[in-house]
Amino acid sequence: MIPTQVFPNLTSGNIYEARRHGDLVVFESNIQVRESVVGYKEKRGSKQPESYHYPLNEHRMNIYFDLPRFTRNYFTSGVILTHPSFNNMQEPEINTIAKLLYEAFLMSIPFERQDIDFAVGKFRINRPPIVQDGTRFVAIYDKTYGSLRLSGHVMKEDLMKKVFEQTNEIANLTDYRDNEMEEFHISSGVIGILTDLLQSAQDTGSPISHFFLESQKKDDIDETLREQVIRPGSVGLAIRNDNQEYLVEKVFYNPKSNLNEI
Repeated sequence: MIPTQVFPNLTSGNIYEARRHGDLVVFESNIQVRESVVGYKEKRGSKQPESYHYPLNEHRMNIYFDLPRFTRNYFTSGVILTHPSFNNMQEPEINTIAKLLYEAFLMSIPFERQDIDFAVGKFRINRPPIVQDGTRFVAIYDKTYGSLRLSGHVMKEDLMKKVFEQTNEIANLTDYRDNEMEEFHISSGVIGILTDLLQSAQDTGSPISHFFLESQKKDDIDETLREQVIRPGSVGLAIRNDNQEYLVEKVFYNPKSNLNEI
């Protein structure tokens, strides 16, 4: 698999709650999640696994797949956390922050791993002064299509502080040179940033939902002036077919067609 992509929906009616704790910004919103598989490994007996990457031509298992990746898209909700220090971190370090937050969240509330997941991403939209295009974030989200809003529990101030305390405890009680923790890449830099996050979480949170609303008002345009555009070469989601991706090859207009029959 390649890293999961998360796309927060910051339009009107899709943000449930938003707060600022010092430099830490936390909000719960509807999101789109994209999971992609680019191949698979096959193991036979005691031999080393063999890797096969998409697209696949026929091989000894008679398996065909002519696309570069197998993708699943679904819509749910999640909690987005962003802090200025995230932009200065290496990829392994911010992934470590995300893993530790996820583990601490599951320790604080006994949810099943199959219901909650995490990811690291970047904003692809501007909502100044809160959200800047290209700014990194960590997401903890519901894996259930449509969402049960389980991840939203982390927005409770007392629980969020507890989660960050638990995160720091895990990192500080574990020797980052221990072989058992190699996957976490816990460095002194990571521990320093976790300390900063805990200090921010201990500050009394101030609501910032109005910033998103003000930004949206600036972007508002009379709907009668809008024209929907579909470009050849763009990617769409087939909402009637489990949100599968498709590539637009050509666009034509047929006023006599019945869309319900397509």
